[in-house]
Amino acid sequence: MHGAHIDALLVLGGEDRHKLPRCSAALHFYRACCTQGIKPPKLIVSGGKLVLHQAQWISESALMAKFLLQHGIPPGDVLTEAYALNTLGNILLGGALAASQGLVRLAIVTDDFHHWRSRRLFKQVFGVEPQGCIPTGVRGSWRARIREGVAFSALMLSLKVSRVASGSPQEHKRFLSRNQHLPDCIFQYKSGNYSIKSRNATDPDRLTCEIQMHSTQRART
Repeated sequence: MHGAHIDALLVLGGEDRHKLPRCSAALHFYRACCTQGIKPPKLIVSGGKLVLHQAQWISESALMAKFLLQHGIPPGDVLTEAYALNTLGNILLGGALAASQGLVRLAIVTDDFHHWRSRRLFKQVFGVEPQGCIPTGVRGSWRARIREGVAFSALMLSLKVSRVASGSPQEHKRFLSRNQHLPDCIFQYKSGNYSIKSRNATDPDRLTCEIQMHSTQRART
C-alpha cells in the first residue's frame, strides 16, 4: 500500500492494551511515509471502552493517542473518536470523523484475523471499500477466526431484520443508537452537513468527541 494514496489510517480499538499492536503498525506506516518523503496520513484512533491504565480509567482512544504522542507523532496528526464500543462503531464513527475533516481515502489498521470482517463492515456502512487494511502480524487463534465469521453473520442478520440499508451511514447510526448513546449528528461519508471535533490530543486523558452541526452542507472533493 502506497502512503501517497492514503489520507488517514483508522486504527480500530479492541487491541491488546499492553502491546498495542495496531497502534504500533500505524506508527510504523506513518514513519515509513516520512522516511520516503511522502506526506504522512492522519491517525484516527477509535475506541470508547474504558481501560485501566496507571491506576486510572481512561478510554481506549485516549490510551492509543497517548502511545502515539509519546512516540513522536505530532498532536495535529492524531484524531480521537471516543464513543465506539464495537467494530461497527469503530467503522461508523471513525469514518464520520474522517469525513468531517475532509479525509476520504481511508485505510483500516487492525489485527490480521480481523481484516475480513472490518473490510466488509466498512463497505456495508459506507458502500465503498476502504483503501486497504494494514496488518499487525497478529493472526489470532483458529477460535478467534471462527468467531469473526459468526459475529459478522449475526450482525448482518440483525441489520437485515432491522431493515438497515447497505451504504447508509445514517441508518447504521440509528441501529447503533438503540443500544448506546451517540452524538446527535448526521453521518455521511465523503459529504455531509456535520462536523466532529476532537479536543487537543496533547491531553489524551481527557479526550472526547464534540459534535457541532453545520447550518449548511459542506462539499467534499
